[in-house]
Amino acid sequence: MAQGPDFTPNQQHFADHLISTKTLGKFTRREGDTPETYRLVEGYREMGMIDFAQDQYEFALNLHRQPGKISEELSPFFINLRNLGEKSLDLLGDVLAELPIQGDPYFCTGIPNAATPIARIFSEKTGIPCLDLLIKEGEGPAAQLVPHPYATRGFGSKLLVIDDLITGANAKLAATKILEGPHLKYKVTGFAVAFDRQGKGADELATRGYHLSAALQIRPLFDYYHATGQITPKQYQASIDYLGR
Repeated sequence: MAQGPDFTPNQQHFADHLISTKTLGKFTRREGDTPETYRLVEGYREMGMIDFAQDQYEFALNLHRQPGKISEELSPFFINLRNLGEKSLDLLGDVLAELPIQGDPYFCTGIPNAATPIARIFSEKTGIPCLDLLIKEGEGPAAQLVPHPYATRGFGSKLLVIDDLITGANAKLAATKILEGPHLKYKVTGFAVAFDRQGKGADELATRGYHLSAALQIRPLFDYYHATGQITPKQYQASIDYLGR
């Protein structure tokens, strides 16, 4: 097997699976040819769990939904971790289970909805009990997290929070505020994610005292795909340029 940059065997298996396994993916396109005509439209197509733009309208991210941000550069790649199958979850769980987790958490929880099954497989692999503590109310950009109506209060119990990916830390900090708030009363010790897109998120969490563990970081992943011929030089360069902008 070709070696990834400091990848464990489990990371290599998961990386190979991500790019080779096709599923129906939901993503956002930015249609229109000028800033005055731009609009965001949801689209569906068969794609890998790591996939690359097929035209100039892919891929818009949550960033582009923010006021004044619709004209920002589109991402040349997309991470599609929704509706993971049993094998995908099992491989991801193997990687997450071998990560260094700080703070000796008593429990873990997933940020809904994408990370709920990820947290459950992490619990199965590690023996750390998984709790459903949050639910998402509403749809699309207006959706917000609230305490689960049947959640058990933590009274200071240490909690690991699991999510699918991280770019910035705003969503993680918003979830932490609820989890540590008066309704739930847990003590968040850190975060574990499937993907670190290597934005500012890890540093922003660290300044608040929260450790981040990631199954994969995006730059080493692209280095691995490039070295093993699983992506084209053009896809590799566009992705690295985008990450370094």
